Amino acid sequence: PGEVVRWDVFGSTFSTPPSTNITYWYSTDAGNTWYQIYPGDDLSTVPIPKIRFRMNLSTSNTSKTPTLYEINLTYITDDLKPLVIVNVTAYGPFNSGPIDIIDVDFDYGGIGNTTLDHAEWDTDPLFGSPTAIFTIDTPSYNTDWGVTWLELGEGVNTVYIRCYDLVGNVNDTETITIFKDTIMPGVTVNTLSFGPFNSDPGTMIDVDFDGLGGSNLDYAEWDTAPGFGSPTAIFTIDTPSYNTDWGVTWLELGEGVNTVYIRCYDLA
Repeated sequence: PGEVVRWDVFGSTFSTPPSTNITYWYSTDAGNTWYQIYPGDDLSTVPIPKIRFRMNLSTSNTSKTPTLYEINLTYITDDLKPLVIVNVTAYGPFNSGPIDIIDVDFDYGGIGNTTLDHAEWDTDPLFGSPTAIFTIDTPSYNTDWGVTWLELGEGVNTVYIRCYDLVGNVNDTETITIFKDTIMPGVTVNTLSFGPFNSDPGTMIDVDFDGLGGSNLDYAEWDTAPGFGSPTAIFTIDTPSYNTDWGVTWLELGEGVNTVYIRCYDLA
């Protein structure tokens, strides 16, 4: 009915004639070492679920045989899978490794079940090279955890998660996704120079923006100072691309040739 979690109470009833005696013993190392037990003893502290039992009969009167009524060996089994609770299913985009942000909890499933042994993750659904999330004997594990940044590829990565209890039950594999984007947004300057103008030309600058790494764009800005000490927004919308012509503030331009610096950020 399932793997043995622990032995419970040992029981026996018997009747012995005078000069006879029955003793009971158990071994957890295949009979190399034996420990005596008595009816009613609690075996729940025995750390190994596989136990060997024996009964010894001693008598000084071979014409008398004791009557053994019953031996009770009570144990608790567990064939229930650990619980893996995915609180957040998708993460990112990120352009560098986040630290311990994955909110997936683990639980042994309640009274009568075995505590947890370990949990692990892998980007391979077959778990060819898993990485440990925890390796402690515990009824639950609720600490946020992380993955190895270098094991993630560009784009959306699926991370597979499984958890084992102490008798080897394992959950159905759960998954989360992590979006990795270390590719800079694309800024395409279609026209390099504009003018001369003697008044504000309006929105005539033809520079386009694209999220080349898969992340949407967050915003773009321009400034006449290379350090962007006082930048002005070109757009501030969450968008995969921006191709609308735009302009600069006429009063910020000096006489002569002005260099306009442009930069763009994506959501990663």
